[in-house]
Amino acid sequence: MFRSTVAVILVTALGGCVSSPLHSVDRHAIVDDVTSKAPYIADNCVVAVDGKPVRRARSPTVTVIPMALVEAGEHTLTLNILSKDSLAYSTVTATFEAGKGYRIKSENGELSVVEKIE
Repeated sequence: MFRSTVAVILVTALGGCVSSPLHSVDRHAIVDDVTSKAPYIADNCVVAVDGKPVRRARSPTVTVIPMALVEAGEHTLTLNILSKDSLAYSTVTATFEAGKGYRIKSENGELSVVEKIE
């Protein structure tokens, strides 16, 4: 009896840990501005979505890379662009789909949002 009770508690706890961050992924698009490499921009560059502070993926029980969460639809992202000597801000507008991943791309000085393909 004790073993089955412990097993049920363990399965319930582990299931809750795994489902929490995945649930928010289903409702939001995720912009990977943390792990990107050239020509993609990194360094936590999304600072606002439609003029409001960006929301980041997080979980109290599971380690989650703090990527930007964006609701589905068309949105304008405000980005901080880091260079060797300065910090500048720029905006880019794109349409996002819930459950998909995106990256910020810089090519020939132009910013764009592209779907993240693993």
